[in-house]
Amino acid sequence: QLFASYLRQLNALLADNSYVLGDEPSLGDCALMGPLYAHIYRDPYSGAMIRRLAPSVCAWIGRMRETSKTSDGALNDVDRLPSILFTLLRNIARDYVPMVSTALQTADSYLATNPPTTKALPRYLGKHAFVIGRGENFEAAGTRSVHTVEIWKVQRLLQQYRALSAADKALVHDVADSAGVASLLKLTWQHSVHHQAFQFHSKASD
Repeated sequence: QLFASYLRQLNALLADNSYVLGDEPSLGDCALMGPLYAHIYRDPYSGAMIRRLAPSVCAWIGRMRETSKTSDGALNDVDRLPSILFTLLRNIARDYVPMVSTALQTADSYLATNPPTTKALPRYLGKHAFVIGRGENFEAAGTRSVHTVEIWKVQRLLQQYRALSAADKALVHDVADSAGVASLLKLTWQHSVHHQAFQFHSKASD
């Protein structure tokens, strides 16, 4: 049900826009295309759901398979971004902002009790509780593993944000706030995960 609700919103977005950020393909489309096409659309069951519920998503997949260029031009004018995109992102953020926040806390606690060594980190850094479908009649809670790679991705993204100029930070914050993820920009940690020779290692944050 949660996937179906996301799918309907994405279909509405792509019914009015050729691509996620407007009229041109962008890195946002590339980021979405990887998991949506390879892991969901090509799966017989979930692929049938997409074809049944989201014909505009199917058409977008077709366009993405044929395009040979991307542009970040749409990002230069935030006001041009489709408003329905922010509706979709806020709905996703309702579940995933708390999930990312507690995952980072769990990983930090694990790394605090497992000091850095020359050995690579394991694939998982503990477990934490999560809730999906918050406020819906299909809300569900569970426990999931904290993936080392996801912690690396979150930290790397936030490190890039913090290296921006004040003006660029303000722009990113405005977009993040509209998308319901601004609180993630304030996350802190004591131990960083870094990538080296196809492995993940930890170190105390500077």
